[in-house]
Amino acid sequence: MKPITPDRLWAIVNVLKKRIMQMIKDNEIKGNDREKLEILLKKPWNPYLFGRHSSITEKLDMLNDSQLKQCAGWRPNSDRAKTYVHRKGKQVINPLLQEHGIIEKQICKRTEEMSSMRYLS
Repeated sequence: MKPITPDRLWAIVNVLKKRIMQMIKDNEIKGNDREKLEILLKKPWNPYLFGRHSSITEKLDMLNDSQLKQCAGWRPNSDRAKTYVHRKGKQVINPLLQEHGIIEKQICKRTEEMSSMRYLS
């Protein structure tokens, strides 16, 4: 499968925006969802956001906050990492569930590799 080009991605998003705007106009979307979509449709958009957000989200489980800030190019005092912190729930919940015997303790090979790599640099 070929990768999607930025021009093609722009075209796809524009079609989706038009469809959503038509659905709003036709009252197919109501209430709180309608308000949220109307606000989102007014915000500027760039295909770069898809890759960046996905990349940062993928690195969440491997990096601590200061490493994430450095990797993302944010300043050390930036609050941007807070946007992603809520996604770290598994890191808190899984050890608790493991400790109480609700789920099995599993040692992830990737986690071990990443831990050993941190001390090399």
